[in-house]
Amino acid sequence: IISLTTLGALDEISYFPALIMGKIFSPMELCIGALLASVIILCVIVFFLGQCKPLVDFLDSIPLYGIVGMFAVVLTIGLFF
Repeated sequence: IISLTTLGALDEISYFPALIMGKIFSPMELCIGALLASVIILCVIVFFLGQCKPLVDFLDSIPLYGIVGMFAVVLTIGLFF
């Protein structure tokens, strides 16, 4: 779970170089921020979602291709607006 959470937090890699080149954040600050985001996501999953079984069951019933497809649609629509 920890490695998947960390990889999920690193999906912002497409704009990390711009933040570094613009000297908005240093590489160390971005790494620490991604690590902290991973830890927060992990804590939410473990401590809060684990306590709400109906919500977890509902989320488990959604097929992965549906989630990926929905993200693709939302991001594609976001390009035009």
